[in-house]
Amino acid sequence: MLRTSTIARVAVCCGTFALLLALPRAARAGEITLFWSRNAPRDSWRAGQGATLTMGILKVVQIEAEGARGLDSEDLLRMTYFTGSAAVKMPFSKVSPFAGLGVGLYQQSLGSNWKINTLQAAFVGVKVRLADLVVLRGEYRRFSLNGTPYAVGQKERRLESRISLGVGIAF
Repeated sequence: MLRTSTIARVAVCCGTFALLLALPRAARAGEITLFWSRNAPRDSWRAGQGATLTMGILKVVQIEAEGARGLDSEDLLRMTYFTGSAAVKMPFSKVSPFAGLGVGLYQQSLGSNWKINTLQAAFVGVKVRLADLVVLRGEYRRFSLNGTPYAVGQKERRLESRISLGVGIAF
């Protein structure tokens, strides 16, 4: 039997989706993008992956929710982070450069130990729209992690920046 909270969540998701479909085409400014990243410093971090949900508020402003994950270079430390961001974009016909700021949380896991702290991010990037549905996205993101990250060996594993490439769908 379904619980009331599960039914409420499904109803909210369906209602949101129906509202998005009912909006005029010009007001639909959302994208869901999957991305792959190269994290820095390179001697500390391997490649990562994540997803971004972007919603346009005005023609030149967008808000984003992002989740990403990466492993350290020795496969011992796992880092997961979530960021909420706002950005200014320059919407040209098919190409849109953007820049913004974000805040969020990160969790580092080392074996059975883990810790959570906050982060800030600044980023610049460009989106290229192919047809009406497909979006390509490239981005450079600089991080500032609060707290003391875990050390592997003698070296702290502090994520400093990320270059990412992604592909997504627009709605």
